[in-house]
Amino acid sequence: MIHLNLSSLNKEYVDEWQREHQKRKNKSYKPDIMKSCEYNQYIRDFFANNTVYSLKDALKRWKYKKSIAGSNKFSNDDLKILKDDKLNYSLQQEVTWKNRKKSG
Repeated sequence: MIHLNLSSLNKEYVDEWQREHQKRKNKSYKPDIMKSCEYNQYIRDFFANNTVYSLKDALKRWKYKKSIAGSNKFSNDDLKILKDDKLNYSLQQEVTWKNRKKSG
């Protein structure tokens, strides 16, 4: 039979919670974002790399990025996506074509 010292185990959890709580008091602290929250990580990384674009711009790039094959992680090349109207139009056409291909 396994005997656990619950008071010691609980103390470890409390200590860890207190450490995390202290870290979060620092406004520059950025906790890790879970893999299942790729969108949140993308948006955070997007704004960490530029201050010119809006959330609307970030969303356009996110939607395009997740519609194509490959990683959904932010890269500086993403700032070039949808930058000029001609590119924007051609990318929208490509996404529309890919979406039709997926559904059909």
